[in-house]
Amino acid sequence: MIDGVDSSKNHVGDVFHASLETDLTVGDSVVARKGTDVYGRLAEAKEAGHMAGSSELQLELTRVVIDGKDYPVVSSDYTLQGKGRARTPLRK
Repeated sequence: MIDGVDSSKNHVGDVFHASLETDLTVGDSVVARKGTDVYGRLAEAKEAGHMAGSSELQLELTRVVIDGKDYPVVSSDYTLQGKGRARTPLRK
């Protein structure tokens, strides 16, 4: 990821910029090299609760830029889940 995405700062619909970690291939042909720019949007965001729970982000890719030309992308959502907050027992 080039742009950070954070459930406490970003909103559904926000666009992010990233790059491919590996070459993108179709069959035996490389269609986009490692480092190619890709863009997506935040599809869903859920912040962790104050006492318990974990944050969750759903990201989807929307376009890739190959040799300066934009190509639309249709992808399934990619879900990231943050660490949960542990409940602290009340002391008497």
